[in-house]
Amino acid sequence: MAAGRDIEVAVTGDHNSVLLAPPVRSAYWEQVRRIAPPELVGRERESADLTAFCSADSGPPYAWWRAEAWAGKTALMSWFALHPPPGARMVPFFVTARLGAQNDVTAYVDVVLEQLAELAGEPLPAHLTESTREAHLLYLYGAAAHACEQRGERLVLLVDGLDEDRGVTTGPEAHSIASLLPAHPRYGMRVLIAGRLNPPLPGDVPADHPLRDPAIVRTLPHSPYAEAIRAEAERELKELIEAGGLEYDLLALVTAAGGGLTAEDLAALTGAVPYRVRDVLRTRAGRTFGMRVRVYLLAHEELQVQAGQMLGGPELDRYRAELHSWAEEWRERGWPEDTPEYLLNGYFRLARAAGDAHRLVELAVDEARHDRMLEVTGSDAAALTEIRDAGERVAGDAPADLMALLRLALRRTRLRDRNTRISATLCRAWAELGQTEKAVALAHAVPYSRRRVGALAEVARALLARGERRQALETLADAETQLYGTNLQDGPEALAAVLRALVACGPEARHRADRLADRIVAEVRDSKTDLVVDVVGFWADTGRAAQAEELARSETSGSRRATALARVALALAHAGEHAGADALFDEVQGLVLAEDIASPVVRMLSRAGEFARAEALVGAALAERPSDPNLSRLVVTLFVGKGELDRAEASARRIDNKWLRGDAEAELARALVRRGRIAEAKARAAHIPASSGARTDVALAVVEALAATGQYDAAETAAAGLASPWAATDALIRGAVVHARAGHLQEATSLIARLEATMRDEIPTSNEAWELADVAEDLCGAGYVSAARTVLEGIEQVLPPRPTADASDNARLDYDSVTDRVAERLAAAGELRRAEALLLTAFEPYQCEEAWRAILRGLAEAAQYGDAKVLMSLVARDRQLVDLLRAETAWKLAGAGRIRKASEAAEDIEGPHMRTAAFAAVAEAMAGTGEKEQARQLLHGLQEAMDVKPRDVASEVALASTRLYRAWRAVGDDGSARIALRTAEEIVTDGRHSPQEVIAALVETGWYDYAEELVDKLPEEARDTLIACLAAAGRHTRAARLARLDDGPHRVSPSAAVALAPVVAPAVGRELAVRLLLGEGSWLNAFPAVVRLEPRAVAWVVEALRGPTAARTSAPSSN
Repeated sequence: MAAGRDIEVAVTGDHNSVLLAPPVRSAYWEQVRRIAPPELVGRERESADLTAFCSADSGPPYAWWRAEAWAGKTALMSWFALHPPPGARMVPFFVTARLGAQNDVTAYVDVVLEQLAELAGEPLPAHLTESTREAHLLYLYGAAAHACEQRGERLVLLVDGLDEDRGVTTGPEAHSIASLLPAHPRYGMRVLIAGRLNPPLPGDVPADHPLRDPAIVRTLPHSPYAEAIRAEAERELKELIEAGGLEYDLLALVTAAGGGLTAEDLAALTGAVPYRVRDVLRTRAGRTFGMRVRVYLLAHEELQVQAGQMLGGPELDRYRAELHSWAEEWRERGWPEDTPEYLLNGYFRLARAAGDAHRLVELAVDEARHDRMLEVTGSDAAALTEIRDAGERVAGDAPADLMALLRLALRRTRLRDRNTRISATLCRAWAELGQTEKAVALAHAVPYSRRRVGALAEVARALLARGERRQALETLADAETQLYGTNLQDGPEALAAVLRALVACGPEARHRADRLADRIVAEVRDSKTDLVVDVVGFWADTGRAAQAEELARSETSGSRRATALARVALALAHAGEHAGADALFDEVQGLVLAEDIASPVVRMLSRAGEFARAEALVGAALAERPSDPNLSRLVVTLFVGKGELDRAEASARRIDNKWLRGDAEAELARALVRRGRIAEAKARAAHIPASSGARTDVALAVVEALAATGQYDAAETAAAGLASPWAATDALIRGAVVHARAGHLQEATSLIARLEATMRDEIPTSNEAWELADVAEDLCGAGYVSAARTVLEGIEQVLPPRPTADASDNARLDYDSVTDRVAERLAAAGELRRAEALLLTAFEPYQCEEAWRAILRGLAEAAQYGDAKVLMSLVARDRQLVDLLRAETAWKLAGAGRIRKASEAAEDIEGPHMRTAAFAAVAEAMAGTGEKEQARQLLHGLQEAMDVKPRDVASEVALASTRLYRAWRAVGDDGSARIALRTAEEIVTDGRHSPQEVIAALVETGWYDYAEELVDKLPEEARDTLIACLAAAGRHTRAARLARLDDGPHRVSPSAAVALAPVVAPAVGRELAVRLLLGEGSWLNAFPAVVRLEPRAVAWVVEALRGPTAARTSAPSSN
């Protein structure tokens, strides 16, 4: 063993990799490399024994090497971890008392989970809680060991320093590391433990655990090299204690801080000059302190323990108080640019090790500190990790402090908001420019799992293109981790990106791609979009053509079925199976001609360079439909793909349909841009309809081309005039990357960094408006109407500006959507005039139907039916909306017992289905007053007149059927009620309309069993809808049973938890609220429950959101 290497261990306080890193694997192995000596001297026998243990086909699966302090255990184990025998896959963890974040079960689970997941190729659910992380650890022991065995390898778990685990001392619910070691290792797994002689096992280790078997113990003899260093280091330690003065202060501060302080930090804390500090640490105490990358810590675990014992608890507390005061000084200064890095990293770990929940929370909600961390690390990933850690610490108390968790959740939402615009394009760009850590960290800070997955996949593809295959595979493992615990049907683009990236990684990632493809087929039942084509292509290219063809034929969409079969045919052709390929292509052509679905197949073939087959397909279609403009449009695509732009231009001129011609002109213009003919492209784009998205696509291509040639000013000017700023920024970034490849790295980096800063600064104001509206809804629902009105004060000022008349359809739709939501909340809070004034700024009244209905309900409750008629005149041009509002009036009147007035309102409705819905409400009201026979007669007439046509609006038909069902139930005719409901049921099970109204009607009328039968036929989200309806109706027990609450709050879906938390028993509601506040979603998910359980949250939230800019600032203290 090399002298000194066993004890010269340092972990930097600099550590951008630690600050940046959710991926623990690479960072942790770097720590192992720092621990290990450069060579192992005098341990040949022990090394051979370890190799024999790891390679043996029989014998106990555990080995516990014990020795006194300073025997060289860590040097031996770290060396062995880095130099294992062939076939041994090491998963190490070194328990260290010098670093608070590395000496408890939380650190063990975090570090080992990541390593096991990598070996198993089986990513973890995102955002695991403390309890679920431990459960997945126990599962992954077996999964990783099995994966290793299948590859002819053996998993070896190595834990050094087991006796230094803080274990159950961290809290009443905490576990020891020992208790989580596998009791029955499977698949040849070996467990190698190192620690002190005769350590007491924690009480939570079962009596039959292998750790309690004395036969596994092996004593490690002392190393003479370590003994010499120990004597010298202990002598120095005593001298430092006895010397007093600066030497004493340095020892006490480094011990109290847990390492990570620089000479400058220590000078500031002691009042000494940095030179003097360095001199003492380098010469006077050379064996006591270790140093790496400018920071200091004690050089051995035993020195940390001895120093702590010699100094004593009160003395360490005194020096920790100095650290706290030092940190407070920097906080009061606003964490300026020269803030010590220890305060942005190590200080939080110190608070975490001390279990100081209050300090953790204050650090994790400090906006200014997070801003400084962003500047240092380039990402909000570290800040988000702090919020998670602080939240888990608070959640460990009984009862958990909901106000503290609310503050943390609000801060997390603010960080999410400022990362909303961080795109996958930006993350990939940094990876392409060689800044991998920044790229990965940015991707991890992207909000919402589906977008985060897409960003990580893009980073991986960039790394693969740079030849960094291992880092690409690790990044994809992070992406796969995000997919677990999420609904795969939410965000198919991200799924496709991961699958394509795994396929691009080649055979090394084959099993992972197989697993993801199988999961897609099993779980993505609805709206598969083009995912099925990706899976079919992957299977067909990897020797599973029969299975690929079977999947393609199972696709219900004709266009996707034809495209997928064509993709199988391509794979067969490339494999030399021409007969099978030709037969499939003939079948595809038949499908295309029969169902008029040439476009997706032709585009797929063109992208694959199969122009001859694409031309044959278009030619056959044109022979049958020579004047079809869609086919003429495809001809342009073919010519552009082949580079024959003159023929493409001639074909485009022959297209009569202005929209299709505009689309063709845009494709031609983009091709001109790619050839550098920008002026021609602009001229051609001028002929494209202004409101067409194709015109914007050309403008984006121009922006990218200008940036790619270094014309940044011109590119930014062009981008500023576009209606889609997000897409324009991405175009600038892509162009800058191309410019960087041409040798202009510095200029490109500068532009991309400036664009990133702009992305963070430009938080959409609509986010704020939505949030205020949601808070107002929750406050009104809890009876705090006055507080809701306070929140809504000035909300009009935080709405986004009204788009111009020539804005894109999407821009108009976005404006109408947020206008609808805000106006609805204003109306619900009684601010009817403000709501009406706001709605008059919308572009399309029907996009704001919820708000119009809310105003109408408010007028009806005030019995202002005259004003209701005036209101309907304001939207008279929208017949469908007028009918809906008249029906709403009829429902309100009928519900109030004013049957004659309700009938009059129903008579004015023009649409047959809305008219039926209104009169059904009249019949329901009649039955309620005892006039059941008259109601029955009315219903028979309505039922007979119910004539559903294929082009009828599904929502109106479903509404009419649901209202008829309610009325039949009211008159006591369940048979007719079932018949009426059948139509609505068919519509919602076909996915043509939301099941919300049908489920609500079933609950309101007491048909709970039928409601459960219905949701069993629908996607999982429908079950959550039923749970919410049952909870709102006071059927809490039934809702809880349906949500499986008896199995534990962790089994309840987030949506169901939102509904149940405010209504179940307070203790259970608190558990559900804690889970919601710790999750990825908005803090608003838990707000109704928090208001119920902690009424003081109302005033706090109102204050936190006060004013149009306050919502972007850090939350005020709850004290």
